Amino acid sequence: MLQNAHYSGNWNTDSWGSGMHDGGMMMGWGLHGFVSILFLTLIVIAIVLLIRWLWRGGAPATTTASGALDILEERYARGEIDQAEFQSRKKDIS
Repeated sequence: MLQNAHYSGNWNTDSWGSGMHDGGMMMGWGLHGFVSILFLTLIVIAIVLLIRWLWRGGAPATTTASGALDILEERYARGEIDQAEFQSRKKDIS
């Protein structure tokens, strides 16, 4: 009877050469799999934030002079400031 002299391992394994025993496929992921998933998640978040930033024109939303004038007009309409103060602040805004 001939014996295989080159192989000294167990012929009765169910691992099919994957190197994982009794743990199934997910057992082999370990820390490497967690880091990979975390990295891919961070890439997706970065892409979404980049698209949102580009969609807005690349500049953060700021209050414009017309927005300040609207607020000033509302304050004048409610009677919080008088006409002289309204005119003075309107001149400062413009």
